[in-house]
Amino acid sequence: MRRFILLATLAALLAPSGALAIDTSAYYNLVVAARQDNTQDVRTFLAQNVNPNITDSSGRTALSYAAASNNAEIAQMLLDAGATPDLRDNGGNAPLYYAAVGGHLELLQLLIKAHASVDSQNRQGVTPLMAAADAGQARSVRALLAAGADPRKQDFTGRDALSWAVGRPAVLSVLREAQHR
Repeated sequence: MRRFILLATLAALLAPSGALAIDTSAYYNLVVAARQDNTQDVRTFLAQNVNPNITDSSGRTALSYAAASNNAEIAQMLLDAGATPDLRDNGGNAPLYYAAVGGHLELLQLLIKAHASVDSQNRQGVTPLMAAADAGQARSVRALLAAGADPRKQDFTGRDALSWAVGRPAVLSVLREAQHR
């Protein structure tokens, strides 16, 4: 821990002068830079041909953090560098899941355009549509349905998107409207 604090302090002192590009130790990498919304360091890592699909100890990629924090600039850089939009973390969640839960429409569209699977299921069988319904994200639900998400798909307990939307009137309305099309 002491080494990390010393390195971070040294990096902070030297970075403005350009004397240090970035700390490439085991403590700081592309995923950490994305998690911290550090666009410049993400750009620098990618310019050094760092694998855009590396993961942290929970299996999360830089793209999943960009999706969760609604950072379209970092997400686009990662996709342009070859990041895979459907890589899942240890819980089975892909970046689209995080964008859907957060209600991040620009990220949703970016990932859908990159051919992210709209019906991917996590370890509990929950799809991005179900997760968005549970989070009360009516706009995410609408965008996922427009992209072809299946509202009848069930998780491993037999619940579909309507079941996940109980108690969320705006989401229920969107899902019921989709049933009548």
